Amino acid sequence: MGDPFFDVDSDPSGGRVTVRGIVDASTVPAVCARVEEAVRQDRTELTVDLREVQILLASAVPLLDAAVAAAAERGLVVTLDAPPGCVADRVLAVLRDLPGDVAIAPPVGAETVGQP
Repeated sequence: MGDPFFDVDSDPSGGRVTVRGIVDASTVPAVCARVEEAVRQDRTELTVDLREVQILLASAVPLLDAAVAAAAERGLVVTLDAPPGCVADRVLAVLRDLPGDVAIAPPVGAETVGQP
């Protein structure tokens, strides 16, 4: 039985990974595995849909960052679908706005939908 507070799936074409629920250090590896799956399918573009994420812990962001950076290094264009106001957008915005060395940039190689 899966986690009732987390789900990740990808569409049959492999071009979109949809994440729902709580994303933390214990669930983000499943998201990273789906990103890696898309890389193995020789995709050129991937959208990671974060619109239905209810909680995104800051501890999960570096792991997501590593998966997106690895995909980008292999030529995959990754878009994080986190429209303004959704939980993922708010968490990523706070992390970007932290002062100095504490700030966490958005995942390397990823564009965030709705961000300037």
